[in-house]
Amino acid sequence: IKQKYLQLSYHDPALNGFYIYSVLKILFGLVNFPAEFKKLRNMIALRDRRVWDVAQGKSLPATIDDSGTGELPETQTNIKFEVKITDPEDSRQQFRLPEGYEINLFASEVDFPDLENPVQLAFDAQGRLWVCTMPSYPQYLPGVPVDDKVLIFEDTDGDGKADKQTVFADGLHIPTGIELGDGGAYVAQQPNLVFLKDTDGDDKADSKETILHGFDSADSHHSISAFEMGPGGALYFQDGTFHQTQVETPYGPERCSDAGVFRYEPKTEKFEVFVSYRFANPWGHTFDRWGQNFVADASGGANYFGTAFSGQVDYPQKHGSLKQFLTKQWRPTAGCEIVSSRNFPDDTQGDYLLNNCIGFHGVLRYRMKEDGSGFAASPVEPLLQSSDPNFRPVDLQFGPDGALYIIDWFNPLIGHMQHSLRDPNSDKNHGRIWRITYKG
Repeated sequence: IKQKYLQLSYHDPALNGFYIYSVLKILFGLVNFPAEFKKLRNMIALRDRRVWDVAQGKSLPATIDDSGTGELPETQTNIKFEVKITDPEDSRQQFRLPEGYEINLFASEVDFPDLENPVQLAFDAQGRLWVCTMPSYPQYLPGVPVDDKVLIFEDTDGDGKADKQTVFADGLHIPTGIELGDGGAYVAQQPNLVFLKDTDGDDKADSKETILHGFDSADSHHSISAFEMGPGGALYFQDGTFHQTQVETPYGPERCSDAGVFRYEPKTEKFEVFVSYRFANPWGHTFDRWGQNFVADASGGANYFGTAFSGQVDYPQKHGSLKQFLTKQWRPTAGCEIVSSRNFPDDTQGDYLLNNCIGFHGVLRYRMKEDGSGFAASPVEPLLQSSDPNFRPVDLQFGPDGALYIIDWFNPLIGHMQHSLRDPNSDKNHGRIWRITYKG
């Protein structure tokens, strides 16, 4: 409750903070956060004053100075074990793969310090890997400038390792999703979807356009993510539970309550709720060779055949419970992919790959088959297993070279229930990208 109150107050300064505080104090006895409340109250007062000053035409600085609003209290850790940060080679030695496969480090924070908390990747037509970083996760601290980035990595000599980095965009805030298309990059910037473009050929974004506005941002790890361009040219992305989203386009408003999959057509500007379902956090979306789509729901480890529940329902109704096409082994999952690579063996083509980042650290693999009007999948030997507790795979995608690339969020602590989101032992300075190939 306290965390939700803080999020609401940060994102909507117009809320009557005194009223909310009083109600929570009466209902839940929350009497132990005077420091947070005092700072919020002072921050809200500054923004309220700014609204009136703008309305009166006064000349104002570009940013608000929160330095005099009070101090944020220090977050205490709750962990009882020693945190050990493994270097890339130590982590690599703790991987296990099926016979015939090998893994190498494509990029890490050692050679590229900007690679901090990477979250999603995409490849461009030149074979370069683009990735979003989120060191400001779960949200920025007041007074600390945000500087999340979109990075471009290149392997210029073809040895399977990145040797060049370009900062395409910086100064971003929690870019939870990215997809390339139409000469630029679609990037999540809650509460917006923005389009970043390089117009002068220097590989740095110099144009920023807000494409869609109105996505809920109350909980950053539920925010729009799992960006995927469909075979029909539409952009798909997803929203988590507890969020209340309302987006308006020239075709009218679209609303979604408590999670869904969105579909946006860049050429027509049509936007719709593709799936309205009570997901927890749907952090994976992929298409097979026939254009059939599959949705992975992170928190519960659920996986669904997208077509089966993509029909229209009237807001705020949701689709009823849908049977999963595979039996859950682990949770939570983040990122899914269908094997389609001439570098991988013939008998693996069409396999469903699924990252898991707590309990089991690695990439699960399932053999797909048609089952009635849907699909069923059986587990086979995992593609990747790690005994390094810091290894946190959150996205995966095949590159133009046929190799499978995996983003490693890399963090000794993960989860918003197990530990505080601001636990001082939570890592913000590491991140790796791994590359799996089949030998020969």
